[in-house]
Amino acid sequence: PDAAADPVSQAGVRTSAHRAGLLKAIALHESGSWLRVRLEALRAAADEAARRGDPPPRKLLLFAHHIRVMDQLQATAGEALGDAEACVRLDGTSDGPARNALIDRFRSERRVLVALVSTTACGAGVNGFQTVADQAFFCELPQDQGWKGQAEARLHRSGQSEPVTVVYLLAEWEREAAAQPSAALLRECERFDERQWATLRKTEETIASVVSGQVQRQAHPAGAGGGDSAADAGDADDAASATAFFAVSRHTRRVHAYSSRTSARPTGESFSAVDLLSLLDCAKAYAAAPARARLAARFFEAWAELPAQAWPRLHGVPSARSGLRRLAKEAEAAAVSLDGRREASTLRCAPSRAPSALEQARAPRGALW
Repeated sequence: PDAAADPVSQAGVRTSAHRAGLLKAIALHESGSWLRVRLEALRAAADEAARRGDPPPRKLLLFAHHIRVMDQLQATAGEALGDAEACVRLDGTSDGPARNALIDRFRSERRVLVALVSTTACGAGVNGFQTVADQAFFCELPQDQGWKGQAEARLHRSGQSEPVTVVYLLAEWEREAAAQPSAALLRECERFDERQWATLRKTEETIASVVSGQVQRQAHPAGAGGGDSAADAGDADDAASATAFFAVSRHTRRVHAYSSRTSARPTGESFSAVDLLSLLDCAKAYAAAPARARLAARFFEAWAELPAQAWPRLHGVPSARSGLRRLAKEAEAAAVSLDGRREASTLRCAPSRAPSALEQARAPRGALW
């Protein structure tokens, strides 16, 4: 867009990343935005827990990069929470002692519900968030996969007892606004986020294929490195796998253990996909691994063999290894519309027309949908 006609450029916001982040932060400040609704619900839950004398609810991390974006998010959090002190900010202006003091406040004070964190200044080498928070929200996309992985790891690390939810906000402009003067700016922000997100995902998939051993297995077929695979050594675990329930995280692909198929929350035990694939590649490591790790590895092996289109509907749904095929067929049947044709929705977040497998499992016998 022409800087002379662009008020954002006139304000000194030059890069596409800065533009996109600032416009998203402004949109989140509006009443009824996703962030305001989430913060208001968090405040209501905290007030109710304090009234009953219960522990406070799990808290929230907000990640951003540019100072102006963080300023806007801090103002939004203060208004939505009804208390400016309910949000602590960790950015490049905080030295080591000050940063530790802010993290201690976030962990220990009931009134502090949100931590606004700079992705580059405090997105790595910071510990303690995972004990009180299990949700992270990125208003700005990280610069590269390294910063993205480090920021996510502030919550997904030792000491985390709950499933972790990570939300990335992508710019999307309404086509009805094409005639407005700001249409060109909005299109630019949407295109930037689409390119950046595609780059992050491609890099993540490339790294995962190398770290998991997929590239090495393609170069050196099974048997070339000596030793049998874990599939041959795991026959004894088949019987136990019928009563071992796991689910794959939508965001991190970690395998979480559950006590039963209808459990609402995991037991707190989880395994990374990389570690499980390593066990499956080496019979000796598989035999020496704990029983739960072996069962999780066999579960993930069966999960990886399912059609990729079934994965989105099975994420977070506890299942035994033997029940994965049945759940995949149920998910496929649920994806077929009433006229027998598969839905072809172009929405980014298409609503589900059928209950999930977990909802069906919890429903009373004979329930109608």
